Amino acid sequence: MKKLSIFGQSILVFLILSMFLYGCSEGEPLVTDDSTVQLQSDETVRFLYSDWPPDLIAYLAQEKGFFEENQANVELIKVSGYDELLEKKASQEIPYVWSFTLLDALKEQATGEEADGQVLLVEDYSAGADAVLAAPDSGISAVIDLAGKKVGLEEETVGEFFLNILLSRENMSFDDFEVVSLTSEEVPEALVSGQIDAGVAYEPDVSNALEMGATLITDSSQERGVIVDVYVGKHSHIQENKENYERFAQSIFEAADYYNQHPDESIDIMSKAFDMDPDELRQTFETLQIATLRDNQTAFNRSSGFSSLYNLAKQAEQFLQDQGVVTMPLDYDALFGDNVVDNL
Repeated sequence: MKKLSIFGQSILVFLILSMFLYGCSEGEPLVTDDSTVQLQSDETVRFLYSDWPPDLIAYLAQEKGFFEENQANVELIKVSGYDELLEKKASQEIPYVWSFTLLDALKEQATGEEADGQVLLVEDYSAGADAVLAAPDSGISAVIDLAGKKVGLEEETVGEFFLNILLSRENMSFDDFEVVSLTSEEVPEALVSGQIDAGVAYEPDVSNALEMGATLITDSSQERGVIVDVYVGKHSHIQENKENYERFAQSIFEAADYYNQHPDESIDIMSKAFDMDPDELRQTFETLQIATLRDNQTAFNRSSGFSSLYNLAKQAEQFLQDQGVVTMPLDYDALFGDNVVDNL
């Protein structure tokens, strides 16, 4: 056989290399906690996840092979906490997907911090993970009893939004009691020490407070649909690569179904991988409703009543307006339109 010319050899090497790279990237999710992200292709869904239990559904999707089966080009990027999440997504170097409360997603659009943001999917609903608690022997058993008391909460957060909805039903406002600025983590000790009469917290601080003698006034299991975590991404990148984002979404829903059908095995996989106590992980999952495809189809439907994201967003927008955070109407079409669940 004749030897290839230098030009022919170059072409052959290029073709072989291209086929190798394509084979390595097709449908293969990556998990990394490195600060340097290895780009696989322009369409890659790069999910910033932490050890917040609902985020681990994406890890389960990888371990059970759902990304590969659906030929979803996905990269899972581990972040150590909220600060690192904000730092990475603020870099604007790479289009990421991350999980936020719906309230935080609205705040970002309202303040211009994420003008190109789009709600991709509903991740979970709080079903007991958030609560209003009373100090031991306080005599407080209902929201209406908060009048004239000291109430600890973290302002401009979903906890304050949750309490705001409860207050509105009693024709009350935050002016009816003294607000003490505390984080969720600080609430349990403040309750038992007498610093506050009541407080708003989320898991695991709710369980800690109850173990220390606090009593439950109400929690999000009684108000399902009020506190929602969502996946958020770049609208422009989602629309340019919608088919791959649909594959990502399909894989997440399959993992959610798998968790619901095989909770013990799923807990075992996640707890071992992230060195977490399986009982604590299970306890947290029990206070959450992991969103399925059906839940998402309902959420993105404008006519779904209270279950619709549009309806909840309007309540959250009014809350943010009262807080002075929102000064102009939010663009719901940009946030929720052209969603990826319609074709699934």
